[in-house]
Amino acid sequence: MELVIGNPRRKGNRIVADVAGTEVFFESNLPLFPAQEAFLCPFLAPAMKRGAGIKLPGPVDSVLLENLKIIRRQFSEWWPNLSPVEIRVKKPLWPRRNAPAAPDHSALFYTGGVDSSYSLQQLHSRLRYVIFVEGLDIPLADTARLDAARKWLSSTVRECGVEFFTVRTNLREHPVFNEITWEITFVAALAGIAHAFSPLIRRMYVSANDVPAPWGSTPELDPYWSSSLVSIDHFGAELTRLDRAISIARWQPIHGRLRVCWKNQSDQINCGYCEKCLRTRLELQAAGVTDGLASFPPGFPLLKAVQELPEIRLHLHDQWKQTLTRLEPSELRSEIERLLMRSRHSA
Repeated sequence: MELVIGNPRRKGNRIVADVAGTEVFFESNLPLFPAQEAFLCPFLAPAMKRGAGIKLPGPVDSVLLENLKIIRRQFSEWWPNLSPVEIRVKKPLWPRRNAPAAPDHSALFYTGGVDSSYSLQQLHSRLRYVIFVEGLDIPLADTARLDAARKWLSSTVRECGVEFFTVRTNLREHPVFNEITWEITFVAALAGIAHAFSPLIRRMYVSANDVPAPWGSTPELDPYWSSSLVSIDHFGAELTRLDRAISIARWQPIHGRLRVCWKNQSDQINCGYCEKCLRTRLELQAAGVTDGLASFPPGFPLLKAVQELPEIRLHLHDQWKQTLTRLEPSELRSEIERLLMRSRHSA
């Protein structure tokens, strides 16, 4: 049974398409192009999990289609439950030469975290736009948190002299998209949004993450989400996450505005005690910044928070170990070693 993606269309400042009978939208004050590619990319892995081909009603960029053969092959090698399904279009394939010519603008997807802040620090002089996507790690219904995050991120970006825009999407609410883990689909989702901007943006940067394969984003794989009109560039892999944290630790634009928490389990932007908050606070401490860039709420001493953390997932062990080597011998360092020991079998 095929996964049917309907014809994308404009609705005001949105582009929408019906996917398996449920509407998906992307919305922005920046002009969006109703490209088939914008909906194909996010739904590729879910279709592969279903073992279903994808059916699209219109033309799809031929460069992207060739690249997706490599994506499908790699995904099915990494995750055997994903089948390298067929992508079927009704019209001849074409590299969208008739679409509006894209100016040579570059943009960065920005969350306010360590990795994307490093990208902003290094790239801001080359960027025309920085884009924050609402509805991915913060649900659209969480308006208070979205407002606070938007305020932090826009202030940082404008301090760098770059234009800040948001995209809103209900993609993560779609039942088919949610059939597969976000850890596989997150760059595919960003690539889809990049293709929706393809008449406006020629190069879109996504930030390195230091998680080893199999993972949804790697320096080798991310460029294969590119088309003839927009290039997806993976940035920052030349440094470890710890080194990226050290690079931004004294960078003034993010002071008081570093946003790393994704669990949304407190009324603060950063809870201060989840695994990612703790990992980031420790990285900053290793860089000599003991106040966490004034971005974490008080009341969660590092030692006690590490003691109470149940475990660390295996794919994050190397990041914790790298930070451990930069910390002076102390009770905190010993507690991290105990945490790693009790986490050694975690998935």
